[in-house]
Amino acid sequence: MLENPRYPDAPQVPLMVVINPVVTPLTEELEEGWEGCLSVPDMRGLVPRYAAVRLQCLDRDGQPVDLVAKEFFARVIQHEADHLNGVVYLDRMRDLSTLSHIAEWNKHWLGIREQND
Repeated sequence: MLENPRYPDAPQVPLMVVINPVVTPLTEELEEGWEGCLSVPDMRGLVPRYAAVRLQCLDRDGQPVDLVAKEFFARVIQHEADHLNGVVYLDRMRDLSTLSHIAEWNKHWLGIREQND
């Protein structure tokens, strides 16, 4: 399992090599959640994602992987699979008014004030 310093409160997800992923939604339910990306540094936005997905792929040794991911792990899989198709989270946002610089996101969405405020 791997901790992510960018999302310290998120559940840990396994470090994986994923080759030729096929991601299949297991529900029609979409959940809005905050995402950011190193491709769009220091920004966050609300992105709808399927709450549960099935991931079928090959691992680093060419062995088949077939797993079900839910919640945060499902979000990570969908986010990363999007990159393979040239899609970033901004393309999935329903409402760009939630797009915020990280400092503004902390202040206005999370209510965290910096020492200088």
